[in-house]
Amino acid sequence: MSVLIEGISYVVPNRVLEDRYPGGDRGFLVDAPGLTRVSDGELACAMFMAPADVVAFDQLMAQHGIFCRSGGYAREAVVVDMLSGPERECRWLDFRIVAPDGQRVATARLRGGQDRPLVVPPGWTWEGSVTASAGFTREQDLPRELVFLRGDGRVDVYWNRNGPTNPIFRQRAPADTLRPGGVPCNPRPC
Repeated sequence: MSVLIEGISYVVPNRVLEDRYPGGDRGFLVDAPGLTRVSDGELACAMFMAPADVVAFDQLMAQHGIFCRSGGYAREAVVVDMLSGPERECRWLDFRIVAPDGQRVATARLRGGQDRPLVVPPGWTWEGSVTASAGFTREQDLPRELVFLRGDGRVDVYWNRNGPTNPIFRQRAPADTLRPGGVPCNPRPC
């Protein structure tokens, strides 16, 4: 099986969640912030739009003994970008770009796992998805390329100086879901 990778995704094998996370993969799917999280029975994935959100989520997962890296390799979990793949070499993950019906999507599956249909969030369609409108602006380039219009803690709205006049929306994970015990997280690279 394989899971959809959109935006910046945090991917962890279900066997790791069963051993270390309260409630296993079901608990992870309930607790992970945002609306886009999936499991194919072998991997679980939470998808984010903002790098700071995935970094904060990684810090929360570390409290359960689930870590992204060991030296230069992915450890129990890995951050995967839909455009460039895993951010570290990951011996247990296969990242692929597939094109069913000519529509390219990023996918991940457990290396050696079953090759079955792609698992996507409920209601997901390619049209209107992050994948269909794939683009990436590095966090440090936001002020130069995009003008911040407004945000409500869940969605930031920008205007693109160099592109179409329509607004750009970026989903954010609710801040209270990214703070252990209400204490703000200090972002660090995963």
